Amino acid sequence: MNTENFDFARPYSSSTRSLMPDDAIAARQIIDSARTSSRKGTSRLLTLQQPVTYKNPIRPIYSAKPTTSNR
Repeated sequence: MNTENFDFARPYSSSTRSLMPDDAIAARQIIDSARTSSRKGTSRLLTLQQPVTYKNPIRPIYSAKPTTSNR
């Protein structure tokens, strides 16, 4: 499987299903089923592979909009 151009962090939706190779779809289904079963406490398969979510995300120093400096 060519994993160079495959974004594993991209959220899984029906629109991206057609863009994925078949083995990536199968792997995603396994990951999804393991995540739902780990929520119930029946599987510890993805304890290290779950994405890390921060409670307080770091805010960007520079905003996206250009700021006009008052001189």
